[in-house]
Amino acid sequence: MESAAARVAARRGIAEMVSLDMTGHGKSDHRNSAYYVSDWVAETLQAADELFGVGAPFCLLGHSLGAGVAMLTAGTSPSRVARLVLIESLGAMSGAPSKAPAQLKKSSCRFSGRTASFASPEEAARRRALKNMVPDTHFTAEHAGVLATRGLKLMDASAEAATRVTWSTDPWLLRPSRMYLSVAHTTAFASAVSARTLIVVASDGMLRSLLRSHVVRLAGLRSILVFVFFTVISAVVGLAVALLGRRAPKMLTEMYGKLKYASEALPPVRALRRCEVVEVARGGHHCHLAEPHAVAVAIRSWL
Repeated sequence: MESAAARVAARRGIAEMVSLDMTGHGKSDHRNSAYYVSDWVAETLQAADELFGVGAPFCLLGHSLGAGVAMLTAGTSPSRVARLVLIESLGAMSGAPSKAPAQLKKSSCRFSGRTASFASPEEAARRRALKNMVPDTHFTAEHAGVLATRGLKLMDASAEAATRVTWSTDPWLLRPSRMYLSVAHTTAFASAVSARTLIVVASDGMLRSLLRSHVVRLAGLRSILVFVFFTVISAVVGLAVALLGRRAPKMLTEMYGKLKYASEALPPVRALRRCEVVEVARGGHHCHLAEPHAVAVAIRSWL
């Protein structure tokens, strides 16, 4: 994030830019227990109070999970957030209330907390490049190495392990979330946002299936036509999957998952009152690392 952000700051005369290691990430403390996105929102506002003064306005830029936190923060304290930039994200993740019991059960199983170790930072970066929560063919060992500069630490166990490194991220971050906000929740936060908002997406990123849809190309990501289309089609395909049960073809099940994501992600985007969407040509989900110049140009042109 720092590469793209620095390019924006350098050209726009931004007085101060701060990159936050949220709790559990980078060099920040671990919670050693379940994490909730609402806690990161509170941490962001508290950090802003310390850095800029209580009640002082500021701008927010976030990628993926960080973008979700940024959107919720802007909705929580709209008078303070002057500009909002979301990279490869349509806001905070949501979940159906009907799935909440199963989600809580899934997240409550026993957890060892053990983490893998590596012979060198280079090995850690190579392994990290092969394992992403969101598949991304553009994400390389070089990009993972950027994360490693703040994300690795020496093992502190036995003497033979003293030269090995491990990720400093709290292992609890990799656990399933205890609870997701509902679409109604995320839409309410988006409705409360008063800041000008820019959504930066890569044509080959996480949202590529949505962006390539003919109806999106025709009407635009924030159109009511797009929202109605994905909601109706998702309901029809979902009914077919439910009726077929285990006999449902894999392709149909995957299609339902993508349609359902679209129908849940679009309401908050439509609720943002002053929102623009810009698409960069390539870069994948981590386009701010793979194509920092293109992302910076998109943001600078909008500011």
